[in-house]
Amino acid sequence: MLRTQLLALLAATASAAVLPTSIQEYVRQGPAASWPVQGSEQVWKEYGLQEAETASYKGSGRPFNITAWRMADATGAMAAFQWQRPDDATPVPTLPNAVRFPKGMLAAAGNYLVRFDGYRPAASELLILFNDLEGFINSPLPLLPSYLPGGRTPGTERYVTGERSLAQFVPELTPGQAGLELGAELQVSQLKGGRIVIIRYPNQLIARTKMTELQGVSGALTHRSGPLVALLLPAEASGEAQPTAADRLEAEAALRQIEFRADVTVNEANPLNFPKDAARMILNIFVLAGILLAICFGAGLVVGLIRVLHARKGGHGQVLQQLNLSDR
Repeated sequence: MLRTQLLALLAATASAAVLPTSIQEYVRQGPAASWPVQGSEQVWKEYGLQEAETASYKGSGRPFNITAWRMADATGAMAAFQWQRPDDATPVPTLPNAVRFPKGMLAAAGNYLVRFDGYRPAASELLILFNDLEGFINSPLPLLPSYLPGGRTPGTERYVTGERSLAQFVPELTPGQAGLELGAELQVSQLKGGRIVIIRYPNQLIARTKMTELQGVSGALTHRSGPLVALLLPAEASGEAQPTAADRLEAEAALRQIEFRADVTVNEANPLNFPKDAARMILNIFVLAGILLAICFGAGLVVGLIRVLHARKGGHGQVLQQLNLSDR
């Protein structure tokens, strides 16, 4: 019996609440409920979903709902944000991974993805909320999305971290072709003339080898820059108008503009001349010593003048203490 109670206590401790009881003046209405997984459960698992809750809050205005997903890291939260972004959403200029839609807001920061329904908070309110979330970890985001070209269709970005997300978002590639076993990650987005897939490999040698293999993908154009390999795949079939030849040419030009940006730290020699600096330092020492001597000499003159003036006015003056060392 005691063992059963202990196991239940440990399970309750491990499943700590995600959403706080209050956010500024907003108070949670009742306990938070566990969020039922919607969409591909395997993709959520691959993105590192640990726990998700939904709850209703009420403050000065009408109640609104918050759903929070706690992921394993910032990469998983960003990938889930791209996947769950509503079609009618517009970006928030001051936040990199936040969008507003007509009746709410979706934002990702650190290892959390949060959705508001019935309320659109300001950026400052969002920062306070994220800091209050249980187990919030603020870590840097991957740089791969920054290589996406302009002119892409908003809301079509998808991040691939494993086999499940690859099968759902880029079914044209197999895990072996993409190089997932080598630690590669992919960023996908839709252009008018096709789909851009950017893959980053650990080094240039692997990228060069994998590019040769990716050139065999049906209908794909490839481009490599450093450890990056970019593909232009045919546009996904939809009810919209098919891309024109001009759209295709524009997409091909965007493909060729993807270039790897390396951050290099170089240790440079001190441009200052050491001999001249040493001579200047010694000269400054003499100047400082001279200034101190002048201050001491001036202070002595002031004290002497005060004693002389005091004696002329009939004062006895202050007797100085003498050691008389010569008598010893």
